Amino acid sequence: MMKHSTFFIGREIGSETAGWLKKEKVAFEAHPLIQIEFSKPDILMFSEFQNRRKQWVISSQWAAKWLAENFTELGFGKLDSVFCLSEKQKEIVRAVSQNIWVSPEPNAVSLAQFILQKNKTEVIFFLQGNLSLNVLESKLSHLGNRFQKTEVYRNLPFSKKMEGVFDVYLFFSPGAVKSFYEAGNKIPDRSKIAAIGPTTAKTCSVYFDNEILVSGVQEELAFVKYAVKMYRQAELNFIKN
Repeated sequence: MMKHSTFFIGREIGSETAGWLKKEKVAFEAHPLIQIEFSKPDILMFSEFQNRRKQWVISSQWAAKWLAENFTELGFGKLDSVFCLSEKQKEIVRAVSQNIWVSPEPNAVSLAQFILQKNKTEVIFFLQGNLSLNVLESKLSHLGNRFQKTEVYRNLPFSKKMEGVFDVYLFFSPGAVKSFYEAGNKIPDRSKIAAIGPTTAKTCSVYFDNEILVSGVQEELAFVKYAVKMYRQAELNFIKN
């Protein structure tokens, strides 16, 4: 018989994800490891391009929320389009525009290539966080002043010593891993780590020696499902052997 397992989730999760975990009878605790601080729109910067067709690029739900809340002030035009990494981000900005494009693959390289395919003479605004990866910038910076980046939120450490021991620890960003570690938290040798992508996995390997499961999906629920599936699979293989 498979033993009862517990999952540590390093962020607050949505009701859909929580509902799925309960339905699957997965014991879990969800704790935010990062606090988000949004920036005020730099109206002057955006006003310089107000009369030009623009492409708005978001690679996180936080950037999507910022755009959804501030698009009127930014001079968002009827012909402007939005590029994002996931369907979840698309849902957040659905009220902003009808011209919303989702990257073929949920990673920054795919998103950058997709933008270049669609871009003709539009100005590109990359709405980023203070810890955003520079992949998009490196792929698009050759466009010169047609590529504009602006920091719209900051990731701030949420230092907290966690109680309890878990079988799997889920991390959604490199900053969350660092915040978890710098708060003095440890992960038992027998526990597994699940990372939402290769960059987060690489950060995990800096601080911990545990086995790391690397997800290829960015959606919260899809990532959680992946972690549960892989852990259960490993447990079944252990029992059989």
